[in-house]
Amino acid sequence: MAISHSNLFIPSTLHGSNFNPHDGGIDNEKLEKNLTTAADVYTSKCNGAPCGESSIILIKGNKNDLAKKYQERRPHLLKEELKTDQPTLYDYFCEIYGLKEIAMDMVPGLPSQYVFRLLLCYKVDCIHPLCREGRPKEEETWFPGGLSLSYLRIPIPDVKRQNCEKCCQECRGHYLQPDEHIEHVRQNGYGDCQFKPPKSVIEEAT
Repeated sequence: MAISHSNLFIPSTLHGSNFNPHDGGIDNEKLEKNLTTAADVYTSKCNGAPCGESSIILIKGNKNDLAKKYQERRPHLLKEELKTDQPTLYDYFCEIYGLKEIAMDMVPGLPSQYVFRLLLCYKVDCIHPLCREGRPKEEETWFPGGLSLSYLRIPIPDVKRQNCEKCCQECRGHYLQPDEHIEHVRQNGYGDCQFKPPKSVIEEAT
């Protein structure tokens, strides 16, 4: 998929600005037209991209009353007066924002700009429908017979090989192999992971 949409840039204003020039608010008709056209362009470029022995099939979402309902809510999202003017909608937004903090377990110690991931909490009072169904009998894994969903393969430096003599001067270090990595995470967690996201590395280099 990454190869199929490389160098592809689709403006979100193919039919003009999404803002109404008269009152500065969102022009929902223009927004829908822009997004629909952008989706069509993306699909025409990327549909059928190879994936293993098959190909990726892209299907554009249908227009329905639910989609329109979400679209009409959007302009209210960032307004302070929402709490007093529309308390029900305000509470709904707060539930969604609070989901990752209070209802789901994130992998501790990983900065969000590096990896953002949620695990279902399975609390009966959670707003997520899958959580309300209760915890499954078998532990959830990345694939059948694989490792737990709570495990992430984030690079961990191998302190035993930090100063290897066989490497060239351009060596940037070595990292734990899969078996060593799994055991290290089980015993120590992710505290020794290579946390620095690519953005920070590039900013420091420039």
